Amino acid sequence: MNRVIRNVRQESAAGWYIGGLEFLEDNVVCWDKETGYFPSEDILKNHYPYSISTEEACIKAKQYKWIDWEI
Repeated sequence: MNRVIRNVRQESAAGWYIGGLEFLEDNVVCWDKETGYFPSEDILKNHYPYSISTEEACIKAKQYKWIDWEI
């Protein structure tokens, strides 16, 4: 079973982008990249207002009981 939350704002060395996060028992990994790169999270958020932060994705994963470790 894939435990993936999509539409998550993420940061890399190249910039900010929207992608999915996969929640494993003891780790979180990038699942995919759905957009190009943006220079800041604020600009990305303006283009994708329904996106969520990485922290919000972790909170959802905890609510779904996919993870039990502290965020």
